[in-house]
Amino acid sequence: MQSANEYITKAEPWKKYKDEATKEEAISDLKFLLYIVKNLALLSAPFLVNGFSKIQTMFGNEVLSKVDSTKNMLDDSFQQAFDMKEFTVDLKPEIIYKRVEPTV
Repeated sequence: MQSANEYITKAEPWKKYKDEATKEEAISDLKFLLYIVKNLALLSAPFLVNGFSKIQTMFGNEVLSKVDSTKNMLDDSFQQAFDMKEFTVDLKPEIIYKRVEPTV
């Protein structure tokens, strides 16, 4: 997760997208990040069930929606979703986890 955060911070796709010369690079960065989010969600699904459910809804992807996080991770639907290299999403973004600020 930390590596994904570092990647998006360095890549700055929101800046690249505004410039026609770097717009395709921004789209490529965002596709890669969606791939990472999908895989992190799948790997954490058994113990972050609510978060995974929100990601399933948010992505709106047919293959990902078939994964049952209460089943064995070796289930065919899980394996099929994990193996997906290219996929379409119908994003409906929402905050999955709110940031918790440390208190002193």
